[in-house]
Amino acid sequence: MIYVDTREKKNEHIIRYFEKNGICYERKKLDVCDYTSGTGVWIERKQNLLELAGNITKENGRRIKAEFERVPPESTVYVLIEEKISCLEDVQNWSSKHSKLFGATLYRYMVSYQKRHNLKYIFCHKNSTGRIIAELLGERMR
Repeated sequence: MIYVDTREKKNEHIIRYFEKNGICYERKKLDVCDYTSGTGVWIERKQNLLELAGNITKENGRRIKAEFERVPPESTVYVLIEEKISCLEDVQNWSSKHSKLFGATLYRYMVSYQKRHNLKYIFCHKNSTGRIIAELLGERMR
């Protein structure tokens, strides 16, 4: 069973994947992250790097930092980012006309969070997000 945070927005593509592939899920309020199966694996999904940039800088940074600090010890946390890059190092070349943050600065924030909260970043295309979530949480298709 995959638990989906009720506050998770714009995830219709993920829910469609679960339903199409017979993956059991339940919407409920999660104290941390957006998806879990209750086995010590947590997934925080970001629609893109712009969303992540907004979350980890300035006043929003306190909220996401507090969320990661609430993750139970010995857990694994994946930050799944729907972005057309292949690895963390590629973030250094990212830019957006909607953000004053440069890719190199965002990269440094991400590395800092990775070390401090033991995060694992995964970059993917929106079409594969549902499958990756199911695989990371060990859910089998019927």
